[in-house]
Amino acid sequence: MGTAPAAMSKAADLVEWAHDFLGLTWEEVGAMLGTTGRTVQRWRDQETVPTRGNEERLDAVDELRFWLRTVFADDPAAAQDWLLTRLLDLQGKTPLHAIKAGRVEKISEFLATFHSGAFI
Repeated sequence: MGTAPAAMSKAADLVEWAHDFLGLTWEEVGAMLGTTGRTVQRWRDQETVPTRGNEERLDAVDELRFWLRTVFADDPAAAQDWLLTRLLDLQGKTPLHAIKAGRVEKISEFLATFHSGAFI
């Protein structure tokens, strides 16, 4: 992510987005990122710098945000509706369920495939 101040700012932005846009609790954001809710609150408040492993998970969240914005043309309501849609490829679960389970990359792959024009 870069320098400590830049990494702290990016982490704060991403966990705030996951909390606000995805509607996750701080504990759910932490679980998605392989850490605790308290740790992500420290990142939000820019009190601590994420570890390298956490930075990689945060990069995956950043990619998810990119694909949601790209596919849904900055239509937050449509993106949020899709996140709550049950998909056969997820065994009838929603993309949000997969995200909460830490499968952020899988959902980004779905969105990238959809954007390419291929059927998923």
